[in-house]
Amino acid sequence: QPTFTSGSGGAPTLKHLTITGGSTGGGGGDVWFDSAGTLQLTDSIVTGNQTTGIFAEGGGIFSSSGEVRLNSSEVSNNTTTGSYRGRGGGVYTVSGNVHVTGSTISGNRTSGTISPGGGIFSQYANVTGESSVTSGNRTLGAGANCGGVGTFQGDISVTNSQIYDNRVYGGLSDGGGLSSAAGGDITVTDSTVRDNFAARDGGGIYGWFAYGTLTVTGSTISGNESAEDGGGIHWLAGTINIDNSTISGNRAMGASSKAGGIYLNDGDITLRSSTVTGNSATTAGGLYFYNYNYFNTSESVTILNSIVAGNIVTTTSQ
Repeated sequence: QPTFTSGSGGAPTLKHLTITGGSTGGGGGDVWFDSAGTLQLTDSIVTGNQTTGIFAEGGGIFSSSGEVRLNSSEVSNNTTTGSYRGRGGGVYTVSGNVHVTGSTISGNRTSGTISPGGGIFSQYANVTGESSVTSGNRTLGAGANCGGVGTFQGDISVTNSQIYDNRVYGGLSDGGGLSSAAGGDITVTDSTVRDNFAARDGGGIYGWFAYGTLTVTGSTISGNESAEDGGGIHWLAGTINIDNSTISGNRAMGASSKAGGIYLNDGDITLRSSTVTGNSATTAGGLYFYNYNYFNTSESVTILNSIVAGNIVTTTSQ
């Protein structure tokens, strides 16, 4: 059983606690929050907890409908292990927003088929991070997307934060650092997304059938790798706006890979006062745009006061 359980109507605040060693067969390794209220953790640590079995969700923290707020806290080394849908190694919410401020999400892991969100995963809500670190999180399994932070139908916003060394392994696994689907927007402001890896597409940032907008401002996307397309960014059906940012040193490594830097399929992209350099792929080392006309979207490329140079087209996989 979880160490901490809160039912309907609860709005608990946990301070100066270390919550560890929990193990459950189901959701919530050590913190189970089943309320429409708000769960707040301040100056606390949730570490070394696990859930196992089918729908093993929220290795550290599980919330059904309530918000989760982490303030100056750590969620680390929690795991979900199951044959199917072990979502959210560190934190999992169904319809409650997640707010992370001055906190660290690190070393969490999911394992199993369609087990996304090594660090944080929200099914139908938004995730925001400010002055925080998301690092060293992992997913392992077919279709196990979102190494660091992911949503299915929700937005992701990070400000003044670091997202690095998050990795997704397994067939059809995308989005090493940040990943959103089904209309979700991703906003990255004054932040760094670096050294993440995806076993398929989108080493740094991935948007899947997004119809949403990726906005990168005052940020660096660097050193990310994908086994297939979009080493730095892979965005499908939507809009990309990049302003005063650097996309550099990213790699798409497969024998037929496209776009070491930015891959956009069906949509619009605008680069303003930005640099795209030192990225590599078999086709289009820096930028790759394609319109399949699957989604009846417009397609435009606008580059203003920017540098796109020094990108590399490889002749063999790297």
